[in-house]
Amino acid sequence: MSETAFNSFVYDRSAKIPLRKTGAKVIVEFRTSGSYQGEYGFDWIRMGDSGRLGDTWYAKIMGNEFTSDRDLIVDKTKRVYDNYASHLFRTKRFVIPWKTYGKHPFMYVVPLMTLRKGASAKLSLKVEVREPAVKIVYQCKTPGIFKLSKTSIPKLGKGKHTLPDELVITCLKEFSMDQEINVYAYDANNTMHLAGKLIVKANDKKHQRTINVAIVCVMLKENEKEFNISSSKAKLKKIFGQAYVNLNIRTIYLNIAQTLKKKNANKYFTINGWLHSRYIDNRELFSFLNAEFSKIHPNLGGFFKLYYINRKCIDDEYNGEKKLYGMAREFFSHEVLILLRGLKDNTAAHELLHSIGLPHSFSYLNAEYSHVAFKEYSTDNIMDYSDFKGIPVIATWEFQWKAIQKKHI
Repeated sequence: MSETAFNSFVYDRSAKIPLRKTGAKVIVEFRTSGSYQGEYGFDWIRMGDSGRLGDTWYAKIMGNEFTSDRDLIVDKTKRVYDNYASHLFRTKRFVIPWKTYGKHPFMYVVPLMTLRKGASAKLSLKVEVREPAVKIVYQCKTPGIFKLSKTSIPKLGKGKHTLPDELVITCLKEFSMDQEINVYAYDANNTMHLAGKLIVKANDKKHQRTINVAIVCVMLKENEKEFNISSSKAKLKKIFGQAYVNLNIRTIYLNIAQTLKKKNANKYFTINGWLHSRYIDNRELFSFLNAEFSKIHPNLGGFFKLYYINRKCIDDEYNGEKKLYGMAREFFSHEVLILLRGLKDNTAAHELLHSIGLPHSFSYLNAEYSHVAFKEYSTDNIMDYSDFKGIPVIATWEFQWKAIQKKHI
């Protein structure tokens, strides 16, 4: 009797070997720590197994077709899911021969991480044991690049195990090629079996980009107090840092009190200082702010300009508050507006990504660009609206990292 042969990476249908009892049968999956807030980039095929908000099995929320109202139709055949895993992660997979997915061998899809020199990433583990191993060890493909808090995983019995905050990886130096951190399970014969893998994306200067950003705090009164946007700036840096994009930030205070005394300028605001929605919708406000900014900083025209205004917006059609957090002028533009509601959250990052060219994760544009879209309010991705449902939007995906680095920089 014989069976199909496997090695650590290759599924070989032509090879035949005697049927025999294999040794250690272990799978180790890397997941972000429970305390993760976007400190590093981490992309994996979500399986709904981490316990984190926004970790929903992708097969339940993916599609690439839409209704006439542009609502996503979830693909129940799982073809979109399978194509996503095989297309975007095609070079980052290996077969687990003793586990099946339907009628097929289980394909381990390797997660991807971005980590800068001097930074650390705390990770949790999901471990499945079919046959216990004598030992389970980590092995960095290239020594000297990473420091691991542990060299091995504790011995575990049969079953599924969660090891929260089990491993801390510290990056010691920059590197020019993607690096692997492998996990091997050893059986009683001291034969090692690949049980898990993590890829860390190259982080040297060649793989970094810089965006020039002017953070413009707009003051409407002569003696208006400065407002706190430190949280917004920190989150902005985190999100772009996940793609190895550095932000060269200039913080500028722009007082337009004198200009607003002119009849043709005060139309943008109500008597109470609220913004009129019609001048945001028709983009006239962006032109006005650019003109005021250019009077003082004519040499910063090429910067992305994030206009922070500590005011709410009035809906001119319904005469009530328009609950607007922020808005990019257009895709591939250089202007973003952040209002009172968005001063402390991820609005600035979300809208700046729009201005660079990234669409919503649930939109037909995302499906057009990336052949997939995700059900709205279902992920922790920065381009979703899940924060309105209590899910922190703190993550980005690898295909977005590539887009951020290429777009408008």
